[in-house]
Amino acid sequence: MKIILTFLILIIVFKAQGQEIKDIIEKSIAEIDKIESFEYIEISKGTAAFDTTEFVSEYLSKVIGVSNIQDTIIGYNYISNWRDTSKVYSVYNFDYEVNFNWDSKSVEIIDYSEHLDLRLTNYAPFYVKARTLLDFGLYGNQAKLNIESNTNDTIVLFINFPKNRYEFQGKIVSKQSRDGYAWSNYTVWIDKKSFLPVKILRKNEYHKSIREILSYKINSRPNYKINALESIPENFSIYEYGKSRKPSNLVGKAAPDFKLLSATQDSISLSDYFGKVVLIEFTSIGCGPCQLAIPELDKLYSEYDKNKFEILSVESYLFNRNDVFQRYITKKGITYPFLVGNREITDLYKIFGVPYFLIIDKKGIIQGTYSGFTKEETVPKIKKSIEILLK
Repeated sequence: MKIILTFLILIIVFKAQGQEIKDIIEKSIAEIDKIESFEYIEISKGTAAFDTTEFVSEYLSKVIGVSNIQDTIIGYNYISNWRDTSKVYSVYNFDYEVNFNWDSKSVEIIDYSEHLDLRLTNYAPFYVKARTLLDFGLYGNQAKLNIESNTNDTIVLFINFPKNRYEFQGKIVSKQSRDGYAWSNYTVWIDKKSFLPVKILRKNEYHKSIREILSYKINSRPNYKINALESIPENFSIYEYGKSRKPSNLVGKAAPDFKLLSATQDSISLSDYFGKVVLIEFTSIGCGPCQLAIPELDKLYSEYDKNKFEILSVESYLFNRNDVFQRYITKKGITYPFLVGNREITDLYKIFGVPYFLIIDKKGIIQGTYSGFTKEETVPKIKKSIEILLK
């Protein structure tokens, strides 16, 4: 009888907590749904891919948004200011997105009437992602929910997806289908005064990130107008998406020399290898196709004579984190030199995406370039170029 009574008490407790969680999430969703306009300061942090030991990137942003009922994916027009919150980074208003480069005084325009699929991967304001996460956590029948803490100021919810990795982009729930991504966890902090979420910690096997609202104003800009095209300064150059991202034709030109430090702090210049055939790979440790290329590059590196052939891999996005690079090199078993790039080098070589490969002959002339990576297509092309140049 005592065992039965204990069991019944546990059932009552679990049901009570389940109802409490449901009430909290539904109340938070209801408050998000009342947002017609928002303005917030956010800090975002992320780890390196496949290395969740510490945060290696950090961005401060200011985002202003107004509701757009026409938009069923993002739901808001918005202006995003990153890094330096006085400068616009991106403007989005359903039909167009304008991304700013203040160094080159240029903008790239995405016309969504021509690139509908890109809206699915568009940056989503904090409250949009938070609502999608809370709704799917409660009603998607995939999550285990728990209250981690409940203080006078904050409720902390733990949303565990034990069987699949889920990502939340705008109003879209994306299930990661690749092998090895079997779970994902989200911790959500809810402000008890407003019942709005103010922080989300996301974890899975290969990555960890956090988005935290430092300050916010809700419904303070009801008539605020956001027009992406009208936000472009008169002295800025304008490029269309797709055209502006195509690397310039470097074939037949002398490869610009550079001097970089390797992850092991060795100073390496490209000119040190003139007289050899050199394969340069512009890469990033957070790039999936770049990681797929590593075993194939290792094979190439072992297959050809080091006196005649060299591979140089250049990190193109994350700089000055040798501890992260060392762990990455060890974990991936990279045998060729891994160099730490900078924006000057990526601008010099006009790198708009990774992986990006260049084949350089013994005289330092670029003889071939290849964007992206597939084992079936990229490797045979690179091998053919290497063997021709080695003759």
